[in-house]
Amino acid sequence: MIPVGKAFFRIRSGLAPLLLAGLLLMLMAPDSSQARPEKIRPGVSYYSDDFETRGGISDLAGEKNLEEVYQFFRYYEAIYDKSGRVIDFRVYKQGSLERRETYAYSADGKSVVRIIHSGSGQKERKVLSIGK
Repeated sequence: MIPVGKAFFRIRSGLAPLLLAGLLLMLMAPDSSQARPEKIRPGVSYYSDDFETRGGISDLAGEKNLEEVYQFFRYYEAIYDKSGRVIDFRVYKQGSLERRETYAYSADGKSVVRIIHSGSGQKERKVLSIGK
């Protein structure tokens, strides 16, 4: 029969490699707050607490689930098309829709029509060149 102290030591020393491996995996994992969603499904809402604008088109800075972002004062929602382009971008303030941007891309991929819908009901339409 193994004394209790020795059995505990064997179990503890057996866990050390697993703990080390877990720590290494956590350190090597990409920071999801710095990149847009990896797999995008068209028509599905994605959320974040941060966004970036490139060429006049707003996009999420990193995907999070709704429960994570709802706690923030301001959060963002994006919906993508089958090509992975943003077609609907929404800004929420304390859970209420503050602003919505919709995008319609040209067939040749060289321009996009951006319509900004403000909370007061006003619309601003602008054609952006995205040159491909």
